[in-house]
Amino acid sequence: MSNPTPSVMRMVLFVNAQGNIRPAIIHQVHSDTCVSLSVFQSANDLGDAVVRQTSVDHDQEGKKPGTWHWNEHQMSTGKPSH
Repeated sequence: MSNPTPSVMRMVLFVNAQGNIRPAIIHQVHSDTCVSLSVFQSANDLGDAVVRQTSVDHDQEGKKPGTWHWNEHQMSTGKPSH
């Protein structure tokens, strides 16, 4: 199955600098593999509750810090997660 197409307001997952996975919403699409995100931090993360990340590259393996990927549900169904 091919990856879903990124679009504004779709939920994805972001890997932060510590390697933790955080939920995020796409707020700008630059290409099929590069987006800008609003990332929701956990109570254990330092700083603001919502952090904007610009020009974030896609990494479907979800291991490289500073990247985003689709959640498993989106990949298995091919449907958006809102």
